[in-house]
Amino acid sequence: MGRDQLDRLSEVRIVAAKWKSALKDLPVNCTVIADSDDPFVTWAVRDCKKITWFSSGVSSHLDAATCPECGELLTWSSNTYSCICGFAKPIAEWILIDQELRHGGKSVNVKSAIPGRAALGNAARAIIAGAHFGISEESALKSISTISQVDGRFNEVKISGASLRLMLAKNPASWSETLETSSRKKVILSINANTQDGKDTSWLWDVDYLPLQGREIGVTGDRVLDISARLTSQGISHTRFDSVSAAAQSFSGTEVDLIASYTAFHALVKSAVKK
Repeated sequence: MGRDQLDRLSEVRIVAAKWKSALKDLPVNCTVIADSDDPFVTWAVRDCKKITWFSSGVSSHLDAATCPECGELLTWSSNTYSCICGFAKPIAEWILIDQELRHGGKSVNVKSAIPGRAALGNAARAIIAGAHFGISEESALKSISTISQVDGRFNEVKISGASLRLMLAKNPASWSETLETSSRKKVILSINANTQDGKDTSWLWDVDYLPLQGREIGVTGDRVLDISARLTSQGISHTRFDSVSAAAQSFSGTEVDLIASYTAFHALVKSAVKK
């Protein structure tokens, strides 16, 4: 559970409380697959009757300094957490370590055609969900390996002579993951602030952009000055452009990662579909 559109929606703790209230009335025979790495998820589902716990070894949470149960400070140690009130990280039945998904003394190597740690975690969760419906891990892996893009994410498009890999980032958590996933030496960041993006761009300051250090960076979008100011504050060299097309032209003949906010991303996807 992470931050998304905080200018329009509730804080993480309020969302967790709403989840907890909604989930307490689930039927007894309903199974919840829950991420034990997240204290808010653990707290929200703890009253459910049937829970399958999954862990990928995440060892921190931006908003979980204090216990969601009592408000005291959480103690974080390695990849676990606990509180003096008794609230603690549950033992997971399924554990993802690097690319190895372990369960019941067996393990499978998780592969995803979509790059990044988040994609591996999503693939693992899909395998776990499939197992509850009687789908073998091998069959699930075979299907997962055929997915190389989702709704345009990680799709390759040609713009102004450059090959752009489209990457969507909507909030601090997804920006952090996307920046870690991005591997190309040339990167374009496109930031809008329409209703779907959230008009308040202060969340840009919740993201660490240091993974971009040393790369060629172009920035554009309706709020190009906002992202430019943020990069400047971290000493990251970059160039401002009036449009994605202009930025791409400066990188013509090369492979580029284009990381875009919601409306900027979908405008590019629609444009690519028309072509």
